[in-house]
Amino acid sequence: MKIIQNPNLNINFSARNKNIRKADDIMRKAKCAFPVISSTYVDTFYKTVSNNNQNSARREKTIRISDKINDFIHKLRDTTDRVDYFDNAIGNNIPYSNTLRVTSLYKLGNCEEAAAVALSALIANGYTNSHRANLGLQVDFENKKTGKIEDSRKELLDHTFVVTTLDKKNPKMKDIIVVDPWMGFTDSVSGAISKFKSVYDNNENSNTINTAKSMFKAEQEKKYGKIINFNDYNIRTKLIIFPRDKHDKKFNNKLAEHIKEFYPEIILDE
Repeated sequence: MKIIQNPNLNINFSARNKNIRKADDIMRKAKCAFPVISSTYVDTFYKTVSNNNQNSARREKTIRISDKINDFIHKLRDTTDRVDYFDNAIGNNIPYSNTLRVTSLYKLGNCEEAAAVALSALIANGYTNSHRANLGLQVDFENKKTGKIEDSRKELLDHTFVVTTLDKKNPKMKDIIVVDPWMGFTDSVSGAISKFKSVYDNNENSNTINTAKSMFKAEQEKKYGKIINFNDYNIRTKLIIFPRDKHDKKFNNKLAEHIKEFYPEIILDE
């Protein structure tokens, strides 16, 4: 995910919500156990990359290093995916074990790997109502004359994190906690969306809106023969969360046992 330079995340280590504090403790313990270099983090936050006024040679060198890291991360992902496929085929797959092993060995990873580590830590600590999620953008096309939403599209954005309720019984929306180890915060859904809004890159946002506009226009012309003039519409957007990777009890038990055997350092002390 492309994010503007120097975000003010306002990380609060003394959050009033004890569950947010607990989730944050688990996330930070996992980050300490799995330190990584992230190419997307370098691209986003390192001034030598993001500031065109920096020394040109130094900036270009940092970009080359970042590109090499990124290429290697994607090669590792491809290898891990193939190993996972083989393990699944023979019924010997331990959830996330290959991702954890590769991340621990090479100390490289972007938001996808960071989320896998955080999710593993939450489940290993007994909080099984946890899963990875993606950031998304909802684009609504409101007819200015009628005030009605004629079309609403939800597009995935390139950012992965974790959501959890810490197994609270009968959880409500206010009980959902967003754990984002790549950006380094744990917060409520509303707090997380606010942080995403404060740092999200408008250029990437615009690209997603343009994609939604093209699809809306093509569909209206194909189905109804309607020529779309976007001056007739208010285009409204909001960031949303796409849940993914919900797992069953067997999956969670296998993962928890694996963590306790090979990575006990991410289990919180009683």
